[in-house]
Amino acid sequence: SAALTRARLAALATTVLIAVQAVLGILLAVKVKSVEPIHEGVAYATFLVSIVAAVLVFLWTRESGRKPVLYHAISIPVLLAVQIGLGSMKIESVHMALGVLMVVAVGALWNLLRKA
Repeated sequence: SAALTRARLAALATTVLIAVQAVLGILLAVKVKSVEPIHEGVAYATFLVSIVAAVLVFLWTRESGRKPVLYHAISIPVLLAVQIGLGSMKIESVHMALGVLMVVAVGALWNLLRKA
């Protein structure tokens, strides 16, 4: 359906952005401080795109009835908001651990929608 295609595209965009975040995060971990403003900017872009993805998954769920995928999609912007807060507060160890989990979670959403 068109709703599923749109949700897939938004999930794919979120996946690409979270992968960029992972690379930038690794660079920050090895003390390449010049990428910090880019990491911050991409974080907000990822957050916004994940909200769009969650809305599009909601619209698709109204057709499909696949509520678990919707709950997964909604959890991503919530966790990304927490992630942004942790980064702003410079709680680096928790921020890095959640970052790894976010890469897995966002990739899982893309995979769930790809197989739907």
